[in-house]
Amino acid sequence: MVRLPTRSALVLALLGALGVAACEKTPATATNSPSEGGATQGGGTVLAYKAAPAKLKQNVQVSVTNSGVFAGSIKFDATGLLAVSDAGGGKLKVDYSMLEVRSVETTGQMTPKPKEGEPAPDLKARLLTGKGARVVDLQGKLDADATKALPENAKQDKDGPGVGALVGTFLGLPQDLPIAAMKEGEEVKLSKQETEDFNGLKLDMDIDLKYTLVKIDASSGKRLAELKIESEGSGAQESGQMQVSLNTSSESTVVLDLDSQLPVRAHVEVTQAGEAQKQTFEVRFVVDATYETAT
Repeated sequence: MVRLPTRSALVLALLGALGVAACEKTPATATNSPSEGGATQGGGTVLAYKAAPAKLKQNVQVSVTNSGVFAGSIKFDATGLLAVSDAGGGKLKVDYSMLEVRSVETTGQMTPKPKEGEPAPDLKARLLTGKGARVVDLQGKLDADATKALPENAKQDKDGPGVGALVGTFLGLPQDLPIAAMKEGEEVKLSKQETEDFNGLKLDMDIDLKYTLVKIDASSGKRLAELKIESEGSGAQESGQMQVSLNTSSESTVVLDLDSQLPVRAHVEVTQAGEAQKQTFEVRFVVDATYETAT
């Protein structure tokens, strides 16, 4: 049967569902060279990160609400540091660490319970220990194999992916930028398949994506591109007595500086609903992030 996570591992398991660090996906390969990001190509604009060193502070506000099995919520407000370097081959290495945790709030089953005779866990202190690294392509898509091989990710908690994976779920460059050059006001639709690792069960997901380059605004003296990303996905799998179905929907708005080829801000909303062994669940994530140059 599906092993539902214990309370101590619940937050890590649920947050991994965003698919950045704790969730394995089919790797994607970027076709753009580092020099093309922000450039005009065929009448459109290429949205890609620069394969060059950069340091960014990322201010992030996160809200996760789980209903159904293990109902509860967690919210936190924090600042992290991103150190971006060229990993070669059209890939970037993004080291991340937490600098400050201003607040953490939990409710219901998302509140960790202290062990008998011990004080309640200090979630602020725990989040502050979170750090790790990942390898992504120039559109921010995760290279799962290269990321697993990084020594920074070798340490694992006994209950699951660990606080480093939790922090890495929300710290990093916005992902899933379009590979093709886009024109202002243009919509691009595509379909793809990805594999999710759901508690050890490989779940094939059919995903429909829609990209919209809302506008390119140069009124501030910088060329800021606003990109909207919408997706719908579904999948189901049965292996012996293990049965899982999952439906996902998400909507993101990302603003990129086309001259520096770095993010300015991002807003992400994700809902995942499904059933595992006749137990239903729904998890909703809302993430707001802003980026600034770090010295």
